[in-house]
Amino acid sequence: MSGLNGFNGFNGFNGFNGFNGFNGFNGFNGFNGFGSSGGGWAGLNSGGLAGGMIQSTGALASRTAIPAEAWDVAKNWGPTRLNAAGVAIAPTPRLPDMEQHSRSLSQLDSTTRFHLATVELMGGINFDFASPDTAKVNWGNHEILSLKRPTVDQFAAQFELVMRRSRLRSERAAEIFTQLTPQFGYWAGMCGLHPDTTPKTIEIACIALNLSMLVCQRLKNALSCPRPHEYSPMVQPIILTPTHSTWPMGHATEAYMFARVMLALTGQASTSQLANQLNLTARRIADNRVIAGVHFPI
Repeated sequence: MSGLNGFNGFNGFNGFNGFNGFNGFNGFNGFNGFGSSGGGWAGLNSGGLAGGMIQSTGALASRTAIPAEAWDVAKNWGPTRLNAAGVAIAPTPRLPDMEQHSRSLSQLDSTTRFHLATVELMGGINFDFASPDTAKVNWGNHEILSLKRPTVDQFAAQFELVMRRSRLRSERAAEIFTQLTPQFGYWAGMCGLHPDTTPKTIEIACIALNLSMLVCQRLKNALSCPRPHEYSPMVQPIILTPTHSTWPMGHATEAYMFARVMLALTGQASTSQLANQLNLTARRIADNRVIAGVHFPI
């Protein structure tokens, strides 16, 4: 039953912190705990087992000769090959075929798939900051996003809105603090997510959130828009203000990304109840960041 401790890996999602600091995404490693309910995998890292393995290995090495069958020289890593008569051809010693994703990905742990997917997705994305006050995101040669940086006057006009919204801090404080990290607690109830029953759905959602975070961070760094408290100490945010720029808003980007991914996975229309609830939640999450004093409404 000790393997049930692996469920604690779900706490790794708290490490995402992508919405507040973006530095805690390594918490995804906790996702590996999902697989621990089946057989006490946590014990594989125990000191007692390590000692036993060392003794066992030593006993094997003390043999005067290694059995010939210990090395499977005819190991067939690829598909079975047939001759003209339909008889299986005896395999020859060789390494597994390269780039066999359909075979290898299913045998990898979720964290490794997460990193591989991120590399593949980011590999097709490039950024263009050649035009003044403009940031473009391209997929290959195709432009998929263009942002025009707001002016100082626009931010100044929105500053009053930030101050007005701050009056709701006592009412929204609980939401603000529980939404510092990705809002799986909110989304799970709407989408029926659970690490036992929907691990692959959660895995895809994590990959999508990470992709949106990476793109958003690059845009933030290029567009260099100061946060509200940098214009006035009267803002006094109620949470630790991230060090990166304010625009575009990471929380809003990722919340709406999650909504789009879930609608695509479930095949539901943009007018469905699920779509409405996900979009309302995303809007609320974004608004809470303004109320907290770390973003402008724009």
